[in-house]
Amino acid sequence: MNDLPTETLNGVKLLQKLDPSQIKTLVDLTFQILSKEKTDQVLLEDKTLKKLEPQQLKQLHSALTSFILHAAKANTDVLELEQILESLPKDKLSIFTTAYKNKLPELRNRLSGLTFAFPHITDVRWRLDYMVKSDTLERANSAVYFIRLKTIANEGKVEHVEFSCTLEQLEDLVTKLEDAGQSLERVRDKIL
Repeated sequence: MNDLPTETLNGVKLLQKLDPSQIKTLVDLTFQILSKEKTDQVLLEDKTLKKLEPQQLKQLHSALTSFILHAAKANTDVLELEQILESLPKDKLSIFTTAYKNKLPELRNRLSGLTFAFPHITDVRWRLDYMVKSDTLERANSAVYFIRLKTIANEGKVEHVEFSCTLEQLEDLVTKLEDAGQSLERVRDKIL
């Protein structure tokens, strides 16, 4: 969480000024808003938070939302959060860390659905068949490769991509993949 904006960290530290009931309400409502159970409007309507000025409430909520999303994205554990927020009193800190610990799996699941990434290939299986004759040709005498790629999407969903190709098509595919790999190595070498 080194990339956390200072405005966010300073905003979260403003929780010190709230009493425990206000923190509990704000944290609970923020998690409910993030999980789409409620809308932002509940913050302004809540009796416990009415004592806060709207500008202060907005600043606290946006900082808390940003902090939670950064922590969930990085899969930050509770111990690291406690170190980051060590300036908060223990009772106020435990309100936040308990809610975060309980909602982290749901938040990570929601975040994984919001990101765009291609599935990762985790396994390749192939089979070579030799076609001697077909229903249209007396003699085919050609090799056919059956390729099965096992992929895992961001959500952890396993899928299979299957295709067949001739030796020439497979060689072309392998050549293109090798070219792509070499291009990535050149880019990596320039960056590092």
